[in-house]
Amino acid sequence: MDAISMTMFMHDCSASGSEIRDLLHKITNAPGAGDDVGVGTMLAGAVISKVPRLFPILPSPMKKWADHLRTRLGSVAERVWQEGATSSNMDAKILDLLDKQGKDSEEGLTKEEAIAQIIGILFAGSETVANVISELFLELARQPRIQDKLRDELLEFERRTGGPPKLDDLTSPTALPYLEAVTREVLRVKAVLMVISRAAAGDDVIPLQYPVPGTGATELHVKAGQSIMIPVRDGVNVDPKLWGDDAAVFRPERWLEPDGLPEGARSIRAQGHTLTFGDGPKVCLGRNFALAELKIIVSVVTVRFRFEESGAQFDFYHLGGNTVKPTVRGSEAEGVQLPLRVHRL
Repeated sequence: MDAISMTMFMHDCSASGSEIRDLLHKITNAPGAGDDVGVGTMLAGAVISKVPRLFPILPSPMKKWADHLRTRLGSVAERVWQEGATSSNMDAKILDLLDKQGKDSEEGLTKEEAIAQIIGILFAGSETVANVISELFLELARQPRIQDKLRDELLEFERRTGGPPKLDDLTSPTALPYLEAVTREVLRVKAVLMVISRAAAGDDVIPLQYPVPGTGATELHVKAGQSIMIPVRDGVNVDPKLWGDDAAVFRPERWLEPDGLPEGARSIRAQGHTLTFGDGPKVCLGRNFALAELKIIVSVVTVRFRFEESGAQFDFYHLGGNTVKPTVRGSEAEGVQLPLRVHRL
């Protein structure tokens, strides 16, 4: 939350005190399969995801949660907007863009519309990356060989250059090749989104790389405005037809081996040959920022701490909106958590 708010808005959310702790807790513990709200909430969530216009009128703990989250995030966004509007020495690029959009638009951009944009950026810029980082540390705990190899590369870089990697080193695909491979692999296997939704701009025929099982159809006819749901986390990113028999295995070496990526995977022309950030006109605008966040945190933490499994068994649920969260089996009522044993080095 601090990374996105201070970089995009020049606003220090931590200065707000305990409100942010509660806010992050609310974001993390959206009502879903792992809590005690029951089957009714799960059913309501499924209906809402298919028919969003029912959300304002369908009684559900999800509605109460969303209203509360909107209020709390709105209070942060309100302060962000006011500070940006009154400060003469701020360099808040997102606020500048919103202000420019308002001036360029015939109808202008209202404060409410700008705050809505700020809320979206605060939520998307913190919750998603946090999920991926958490799952990466779990994977490093499960596979100590990968953890040690990554730590050795980072420490060797420090010995060779006289200091830790800088931003240019971290964002370079060649300066730290194993960190790059680990990053690509966690974004592939642990994508935060279950699906990506797109709407057809016009009538079209989509050719299919693989025939539809059962029908043998090799193309898909769509109408203008029709929604198309693209499975990501359990779909394209880990499809054995694209990635091979070990598609679901977390194995960074596949990105370093000469023939590590099958031709099917290479046919995905999105960034990193995955759909984690989407693709096309609606590709994630913050993808490079997210990559930098992930690499900075992982590079700093991995050389200072060793992670081991805690013995807990995890279940990953599709909670709230479109993201995946872990709960400890047998302790679902305690909410979202991912405990690990952490040793200081």
